[in-house]
Amino acid sequence: MPLVLITHYMLRVWKETALLFNLTWIYNDLKGGDEDWLVRNIVIALAFFLYNLGSLKVASGVASHPEEALGIAAYGWTALISAIILSTMQIQDLKDQDGDRARGRQTAPLILGELIARRTIAVFIIFWSLVCSMIWGNWILPSVAGFYVAYRVTWQQGKSNDRQSWKLWCMWTAVLYLLPWLSNVSMFASHPVKKHRADPW
Repeated sequence: MPLVLITHYMLRVWKETALLFNLTWIYNDLKGGDEDWLVRNIVIALAFFLYNLGSLKVASGVASHPEEALGIAAYGWTALISAIILSTMQIQDLKDQDGDRARGRQTAPLILGELIARRTIAVFIIFWSLVCSMIWGNWILPSVAGFYVAYRVTWQQGKSNDRQSWKLWCMWTAVLYLLPWLSNVSMFASHPVKKHRADPW
């Protein structure tokens, strides 16, 4: 852990890394991933925001140039990805309901009921697919992938099917990550900002 923090300090994304350490502690040691599915989703969504923000800073060069900052569009897109994770991550709970029930985990299918859990996941997947398509002007990939995952979650049930739907959900999120690149938009270009105090970060 100290080596990771030192490395990320050198990359100038140590703040994101330190916060991720705290989220890991909440998830693992405080059982934030077991006792409440909504708390679990919030922790994971926040972690995704920090992962993506730190990676974006390093990839764009902003982290190594204190006089520059990410644009508001970059923060907005990163937050939107986290909202997607927050509202659909519970799809992973469909594939092992018996095991979760035996361990006493408070997952969405066990708390809300399987029918409600499946329908809300499907609705959010379709909603976010359309929102992302509208933002980036690419309607084919996210819509086709999203609608197919939503269909499977609703109609293709059972452990084997749910395991496959989980994998396809991962593929769908990967498609969403590709949208800025596929759309060839330079919304994430950094821009100079004035520093009001002597802060190297």
